[in-house]
Amino acid sequence: LIPSFVLVNRGHVHTLTEKCKLLIRQHEDAKELKENLDRRERLVYEILASHLSEERLADYRYFVKMKSALIIEQRKLEDKIKLGEEQLKCLKDSLPLDQRLLY
Repeated sequence: LIPSFVLVNRGHVHTLTEKCKLLIRQHEDAKELKENLDRRERLVYEILASHLSEERLADYRYFVKMKSALIIEQRKLEDKIKLGEEQLKCLKDSLPLDQRLLY
């Protein structure tokens, strides 16, 4: 007879192992996607370099750099908004019922 804590521990270890395998696969997929994006970026840059002036090419590089930075900033702001909304909900939920109805 196997004690229940051992069975629970085995189940927990199995779950963690499966999660680890999934994360490894996701990481490998992400690396592959990054490699493909980098390759496409190089190809687009080479094509543009043959058609644009150095000034326009510099504008393109700046645009791509800023677009990435703005997307990252947007995600950070969305996370802050979501956190603020969750905090506001918790604050409202902590009010007495009669005061909650005012908001």
